[in-house]
This record gives sequence, C-alpha cells and structure tokens, in this order.
Amino acid sequence: MTLSATTAVLLICCLSIGNVMTKSTSDIYRELEEVLEGLNEETRGENTEESDLYSDTLNGDAVDVMTRMSNANYEAAKTAIDSAKEKLKDEFAVRNLHFTTGIDSPPGGSTAASMAGLNDLTHGSEGEHEENKTLIALFAADILIKNGQFTSIEKMQEDKNVKNAFSDEDGDCDGRNRPVVHVDCSMEADSKYRRINGTCNNIQNPLWGSTGTPQVRLLDAEYEDGIGAVRTTGVNGDLPSARTLSITVLRNESDPQTPDDPIRSVMVTVWGQFLDHDLTETPMTKGIYITIHNSYKAMLCNLKMGCIVEIITTTQCATIEIEPNDYHFTTDCMDLVRSLPTRENPCVPGVREQINAITIFIDGSQVYGSEESVAGSLRSWTDGLMKVKGDNLLPANEDTACLLTKRKTHCLLAGDVRVNENPHLGAIHIAFVRYHNILANRFKALGLADDEEIYQRTRKIIGAIMQHVTFSVWLPDVIGERAMRKYRLTLDDTDPYDIRFNPSAINEFSTAAMRYGHTLVSQNLLQLDDGFKITDDSDRLDNHFFRPDMVSDKTQLQNLARWMVSLSCKKSDAFFVPAIHDDLFFPHLLDGLDLGALNIQRGREHGLPGYTKYRKLCKLSVPADFDDLKDHTPWFQEKLRKAYTDVDDIDLFVGAMSETPVSDGHIGSTFACLIGLQFRALKRGDRFWFERPQPQGLTQAQRNNIKAFPLAKVFCEVFGLQKIQKNIFQVPRLSEFIPCSDLPDINVDLWMM
Repeated sequence: MTLSATTAVLLICCLSIGNVMTKSTSDIYRELEEVLEGLNEETRGENTEESDLYSDTLNGDAVDVMTRMSNANYEAAKTAIDSAKEKLKDEFAVRNLHFTTGIDSPPGGSTAASMAGLNDLTHGSEGEHEENKTLIALFAADILIKNGQFTSIEKMQEDKNVKNAFSDEDGDCDGRNRPVVHVDCSMEADSKYRRINGTCNNIQNPLWGSTGTPQVRLLDAEYEDGIGAVRTTGVNGDLPSARTLSITVLRNESDPQTPDDPIRSVMVTVWGQFLDHDLTETPMTKGIYITIHNSYKAMLCNLKMGCIVEIITTTQCATIEIEPNDYHFTTDCMDLVRSLPTRENPCVPGVREQINAITIFIDGSQVYGSEESVAGSLRSWTDGLMKVKGDNLLPANEDTACLLTKRKTHCLLAGDVRVNENPHLGAIHIAFVRYHNILANRFKALGLADDEEIYQRTRKIIGAIMQHVTFSVWLPDVIGERAMRKYRLTLDDTDPYDIRFNPSAINEFSTAAMRYGHTLVSQNLLQLDDGFKITDDSDRLDNHFFRPDMVSDKTQLQNLARWMVSLSCKKSDAFFVPAIHDDLFFPHLLDGLDLGALNIQRGREHGLPGYTKYRKLCKLSVPADFDDLKDHTPWFQEKLRKAYTDVDDIDLFVGAMSETPVSDGHIGSTFACLIGLQFRALKRGDRFWFERPQPQGLTQAQRNNIKAFPLAKVFCEVFGLQKIQKNIFQVPRLSEFIPCSDLPDINVDLWMM
C-alpha cells in the first residue's frame, strides 16, 4: 500500500483568527506584553464596536465610486490586479505542467502523493479560494513596486485609493477598508460550551483563535522582496543552505544517537507533539485537483530527484539546496512546498501570511476536530460516545491515509489529520478517545440520558484535564518556573480572562519555538513488558512512520505505553537523531528528509526575521558578534561562526535551539520567551479557561477535582496498567511505582449539578 491524502511533509511543517493586523516592531518592543493584547484595535484591523462586528452590509464612510475610478493610483492598482490575475493563470499552468509531466504523483499511486496530504482544506473550500485571492493580491503588490508606482507595501497601505482598489477587488470590505465579519455571537455570551471551530470565544472579536484564520506575528515579516518571496540573502550575500546549516549545527557527529535526558520521560516528547496538534496546523499549497479521482495530485518541487529548472518552477516551491558532497543525500535539492498563503487584512495590500487550520485553544481539538463536519464524523451520536473500531481503537480512515503492511489493521481517524504519523502519537490519541468514553459511560450510569449533554460535559472535562496537565506539569518543565512567573502562567485559581488578549497562533511559535521538541525524539521505539523489560518488538522509529501496526495490537500498545512513561527522551540539545535528520519518512519518500533543514527553511519561507532581532524583542542581550553569544557554549559559538558570515544572519530556529537551557527548564531563554508569550495569550484570551467561574469555567469543586487528577490515571484506565508513577513526565525510580488504584480519579458526580 502507499501513502496519500493524509500523510507526510505537512506533518513536519505543523510540528509544525480573525483578520488581525500585525503590530509594528517598535510598538512591540516598547511594550512587549501588548503584542498579545487587543489594545490597539486600529493596527490589528479589528472592530470592537458590536454593531459593526455583525454587519453584513457595507457601512462607514460613503465612497464615490466614480471618484475612485478617476484616481491615478486607484487605476494603477486595478491594472496591477488585472495583471496579477493573468499571472495566477500562469501559476496554475505551471502546476498543470507538473501534473502532465509526471513531476507530481497521482493520488494513491506513489507515497510521494502524501506531500499534499495533511491539508484538510478540500478542493473549492474557503482555504483554496483564499489562496487564490492572496496570490492575486501579492502578485499585484509586486507589480506596483516593480513598475515604480510604489517603493514598498507600507507606502501602498498609506494610500487610500490603493486600499480602495484592493477592497473593491475583495468585495467583502466595509467603507473603512476592513473585512466584514459574518459571525453571529449574539446568543453566545452565556454559553457553557465552546464552539468546535473556536468562533465567538471572544465575543467582541469572534474570529480570534478560530479555525482557518491568519497566524499573527511578534515582528514584522522579512521577505526577500518585502512581500512574500523566501528570504535567501543576509548581510554579506546569500544565506547558507538550510541543509548545510542542519549538518553543521544540528547534527552531533561524535554521538549521532544524541544523549538521553536522565530526568524526563518520553511523555515529555509525546505530550508536546499531542499538544502542538491541538494548537496549530499550517496547511500547505496543494497540486492540481483531479476530478476523476476527486482528490489532489501532490505538488512536488523536484524532478527526477533533482531541482526543477527555473522555467517550470511554481512560486509555491521553496526547495532546499543540497551540496554535492553531502554525506547522506544523493540528490541536489530537498523538496519543500510552501505553506498556504493568506492575508492579515484582505481589504488592503499586505505581505504573505500563513493560516492556522485548527483552533488555537487547548480544547481537545486533536481529539474532537476543529470543524463541525469532522466532529460529527467522530461521534457515535449515542450516549455521548466517540466512535471506536475493533479492539477499542480509533475509527477507520481511508486506506491511503497511512501505510498498511499487516492484515486486520486500519488507518486511524481522529480530530487531527496527523494522527498516523508515529505510533506514540497514535497511542495518546487512543488514550483520550477511550477516556472520553469511560467518562461518558459514567454519566449515563448516573442517569444522564441526553447524547448531546453527555458529549459536551465530557468534552469540557477532557479540555480541562489537558489545560491543567499542560500548565501544571509540562510547561513549567519546559520553560522553567522563573518564566512561568514572568509571563504569569502559574495556575492560581483565579479568573485570568481578559477580553483584550488575542490568543491567535503566533507564527514564531508554530514555525520555530514549538518545534524545539524535535530534538527530544528518540531513534528507537521501545516496548516494555509487564516486568518493564524491553521486548523483541522494539524497532527503529523510521520503520514506523505512518504505520499503525504497533498501536493496532493490544499487547504492543500496552508495551508502548509503558515505554512512554518509563524511559528517557533525548536531551534538548539542538541535535536531531538520524531517524529524523536524514531518514524522515524514509523509505516512503525517496531518500528521506531532514527535519532540521525543513524547520530552518520553513522559517525563511514564512519571512521570520533573524535570531538576534528576537533577542531584542524579548529584552535579552543582543550579540554584536559570534563571541558575544552569551547564551551559547564556546562549542556552539564556533559552530555558528563556521555556518554564518554574520551574527545577524543566524536563523531563529538555529540560534534559539542551540542556546544553553535555562537553569530550571530545558530550552534557552529566547524560546522560553516565545513559548511564554503564546501560552500567556492562551490562558488570558480563552473565555472557556477551566479556572474561570461558570458558566464558561468550572465550579470550585470541579476545579479541585481536575487539579488533583494525574495524567497517569488515564494511562491506567485505558491501557490496563497495574502500577505506574504519579508523574509520568519524569523517569521513575522503582520505589515510585504505585498501584493504579491509589491514584485520584475524576468524580463525574461533580458535573451532575
């Protein structure tokens, strides 16, 4: 069997909101915490007047269309837009060429077809329409600059007539060049349960944090052309290849397997990825739609294992150059398709932005879905239960969603499309669906009969468990207690909600900081029997990408769970093990891929500025040269000096990932800052945060129950374990194992009120 429509490259991109405008760098630096607050509504492009929020008609200042038409800048902008539409036709002609020449792969015909995979925005969907509109807007802005009418995007944004031209083209803008919001929250103020798609979490800004909305930025984008081209040059010329940087900085030649963390268990890795898939998914551009197959052909950016010549390269490719003397790869480039583009405000010219395809909130969306259609497909619609199949496994997805190598196995279907990527991710998905059903059955036993009410109450408990585990155990271990206090992340049983906070996904978080967990990934998948001894079923990770065999077997799933909670993950040390540094998705994708290189290139194609600018943003010391990298060891200083010609060229992921970890966490100061800012926004900007009072939050008794409940209890209940340590995020001593029956449980009686 082969991989196709829900598989490979987008996974690593996601490990990779309402139309929210980006603050200027000076504004952010002057008051860092304002980045995530909705204090300056004008620069964010949001309308806080309720009467405007729900308007379905154009309003505001009347504009005389005839006056617009006679304006030279308006005419120039309209002409540029018309030319951009022709350029879009050329773009799709190139994509068609990829199709007809065999550069792309047919659906299900090759594992490379998975390159289009994990974008769950279907053909003809709002996501694809937004891509087309965005490309027209970006092309038009580029034409206006190249024709000499304007020198920058900023100059266009200052011209009312140009903005009017872009507003008229979009057709859904008010008289003040702002998008009309078609979401009605008038009945949501007292709702007990959050919407699946995240809309109306913020009543005044109903799209903040919701499905399919733009990611926001901490610093202004830095694209090669100032609009959307991949950043390729630095202070002294061309930036080094992302693959070259990955070899130089992110590979430990003396110990390719990289050292274990003596304190932290594999659960730190597993929870980080599971959580990330609750928060962000950055979809990527697809290839040509094939009507006969009712699916997409994957867009690829290389030809016969080499780089495509420029004449047939789509603008949506960001291939990575591979040096001829590369120790592993035999091709001259690595494939990378760009993230799906969007606009922060479709009514004015702007730079290329990226979408978050799921809700940003810690709401269990990876279990339940971020769209009503997905959520509905996962429910049994009886007694509040989630669908299961076979031996209490997740329901079946299409066979092309994974690699099936054994009979009586099936691809897994979950709220997040990346569920099949690796066995331990599949295991934690299974755990939470099973635990949902355990709680739902308890509600039924207590006399609650309504399917919808059981489902919603159980979903609310699961979301509260995830919020508590993240903020009480996982996050303090990652960024340290000092950062927890600095960003006011400590759980304190008070209502943190502030309607001014925009919780939307931060591009620097999804594209760089949250990818730190890749360095924790182990080379091997181990299984432990009931005596905690390694079994013969243990295997290399790269043999199990997209293979559900291990989680489809009851004994192996239980053994895998013991490994996740008992043995060490890798140290957070900037180094990637070979399974993901050279062999990511091998053998399914030719030679495999380099996850570190993809992370670096993804940052460049998202227009992320360099590492030193984020040091300044976070009010940390800013290095003047390589010797001045105070948060780096001399060894990493030398590696970075060898890799770059100027300290200001250092990519965010490379510079922050190679920092010495903070004393009470396991990442450096820069990533601790970026992660702290995102999670502060998630806590302060979630109207359904579990520490809030009812109806959105919980009663005091319910909160006490959640805070006493350890994640270890879930593993006991769903995997049939008999003993376990209370904190499954730390490698246990034998003396720390306790009977599962001694662990606190969820008391659903408290939710019967």
